[in-house]
Amino acid sequence: MNKSKKGLKISILSLVALLISYIITDYVNLPKMLGINITNVNIDLFGIFFNSFVVVLLYIITFFVIDKKQVEKEINAKRTAHILMSLSYKNCKDTISLFDNNEMIRRYIVPKIDFNDANNNSPIVQALQNKPFTEYEHILQLAESGYINDKRFERYLSFMSDYKMYISFKITFFDIDAAKTSKQSEMRKHIEEMRTSLFKTIDEELKLLSDGE
Repeated sequence: MNKSKKGLKISILSLVALLISYIITDYVNLPKMLGINITNVNIDLFGIFFNSFVVVLLYIITFFVIDKKQVEKEINAKRTAHILMSLSYKNCKDTISLFDNNEMIRRYIVPKIDFNDANNNSPIVQALQNKPFTEYEHILQLAESGYINDKRFERYLSFMSDYKMYISFKITFFDIDAAKTSKQSEMRKHIEEMRTSLFKTIDEELKLLSDGE
């Protein structure tokens, strides 16, 4: 970025200096003052050279201006991606914390779900699973455009899958705290481990995003 600014400044100063020199030379008839016989100078060739030099300088200036805008565009796009992903992780964290209250799940969510639906197409469950990822399509576009590196996006997709599974488990096994069998105890432990893993991922990703990595 600094190199682009420096190069642009040098190009502009060179063009200005060249134009000023040309105007002064022409105005005061400098060759005559210096005793130079301009009849021996190919004026047409000099004009072609001068015009070509100006065109090249203008091209360089244009290149630096476009390059600067492109760099700024990329920086803004990456910043947007980081903001959207951070919001997504934070929303997931809030929902996971909310789901620590099994009584709330039992009273306000479970009664609205048809557990006989083998395909688990409950609008309530899907809404809770998808709510933190409302900007997924935008994030996907940024990833496809190269503004999110592959590994980060893969971690995001993996987290999204794990989060949705966790929400489904918390609703399905809302009474798991009252486990009576060894299998139920194993399931409760598995759900607790999922929660711990999700929080760990959230904290790690938020730190990386805040650091701009």
